[in-house]
Amino acid sequence: MPAPSYVLGTSAAERDRLLEQARALEPSSAALLDAIGIAPGWRTVDVGCGPLGIAPQLAARVGSTGEVVAVEPQPAFAAAAREQCESRGLPQVQVIEGSADDLRLPRGHFDLVHARLVMMVAPDKARLLGQLVALARPGGLVALQDFDRAGAGCEPPHPAWPRLDAATAAVYRQRGLDVGFGRRLPALLAAAGLHDVQVRVQARVSHAGDPAHAQFLTLAADLRAPIVAADLIDGRTFDTLLAAAQAHLARPDVMVVHPLLFQAWGRRPV
Repeated sequence: MPAPSYVLGTSAAERDRLLEQARALEPSSAALLDAIGIAPGWRTVDVGCGPLGIAPQLAARVGSTGEVVAVEPQPAFAAAAREQCESRGLPQVQVIEGSADDLRLPRGHFDLVHARLVMMVAPDKARLLGQLVALARPGGLVALQDFDRAGAGCEPPHPAWPRLDAATAAVYRQRGLDVGFGRRLPALLAAAGLHDVQVRVQARVSHAGDPAHAQFLTLAADLRAPIVAADLIDGRTFDTLLAAAQAHLARPDVMVVHPLLFQAWGRRPV
């Protein structure tokens, strides 16, 4: 069965954006894993890992006696994940080209089942969560991370940002991506029957010189064609807005407030 299409595509530019995003999210993911209390020897799986995911952080915590499986449905991203793990010297990480219902993934096996920025793009969230829960052993954990764009922006503000933000959000919605999904994670886990549901919220800001500082504008530029095609902003105006926003973010006094990252986890009943 072919892999379901990823709403933002699988171009080399998107691969690089996701790798940079993974780098920027390393501290927040490390904080999540430390809060969960992963121990050496744990069996873990990162579902929808993209070109890297959290495999390095998992491998560092479970050690040589543990298990790290990284699962990615897009062939190009799965290949990139293998290359990344090889270059980082992570032989204990097994990368599988597949999805949460891949028959190679043993049910009721993993101490931790993790998915970052996967639920928010999934067309059938309840079905996907059911698959994730099925992978966890009785008493095992399911952990989710998803963005919530409420409050994201730049300070001092610039009139180009809200126009680009509204246009990209509209394209997301057209493609089935829920840009405000993060805050729904705890209720979703509880509804799935998980116990001891906990939640953390990570906030991040950046300034000029931070590689992630202009990531939103990079994403907006990648979505120029569908934005123009949907008559959300005409091409000439889009280019003017993007250039103005880029110049604004290059100023040393401008701060970007990134989307909130909701992290929630719960335990499968014994």
